[in-house]
Amino acid sequence: MNPPKYPTGKHLRWLLLLAVIAYTIYFIASTVINEPPESRAIYICDTSAIDNYDGETMIQCLGLDDVATCSNIDGNGQAISCIESSCGYKLFPHIDISIAGSSDPFDDSSATPVATFSSVCSIFYSLVPYLLGYYYLVAFLLGGRAVELTRLLILVVIAVVNEGVFKNILKENRPEGSCLYFKSYGMPSGHAATSIGLLTYLLLEIF
Repeated sequence: MNPPKYPTGKHLRWLLLLAVIAYTIYFIASTVINEPPESRAIYICDTSAIDNYDGETMIQCLGLDDVATCSNIDGNGQAISCIESSCGYKLFPHIDISIAGSSDPFDDSSATPVATFSSVCSIFYSLVPYLLGYYYLVAFLLGGRAVELTRLLILVVIAVVNEGVFKNILKENRPEGSCLYFKSYGMPSGHAATSIGLLTYLLLEIF
């Protein structure tokens, strides 16, 4: 039997798998080399320095030397500084995971310690939806089974509906001490939606 003269589904999956692995290596390497943690820090106008201020508390600025954004915020010409939020920094540039958090973004002593067992566990938990999606993608490309592809599609649908629809309807801000405060809304929780949605599908798959 002569071999096929065109790529089979298996060959295409392997090519896609190589592309996924190559992009993963590039993503991690570029993050470590080109975007160190300090470049992912969040900067805010120090509105805590204004007496009797009743305006918007969280105002993002561009960096420590950004004078224009934080000028005349109270309307009385009082200049305040652009400071680094004590929330920490994002784990990756394009993934909504914060390495830490803070009960008061204006106070460095309020930052969550990152070198503790509970902090490491919480960071790992934050990565679970991404790791699950990555696992199902790789498993499908390796085996070509519809089971992994279906679960991957379930995760994609949940993420799109929750992030693109529900959060934009409710528009509930994250806590001020979150490094993702200016990035996206907090509720409904993406982790809760992913967990419940995937669990429901798996239970239906079993029974």
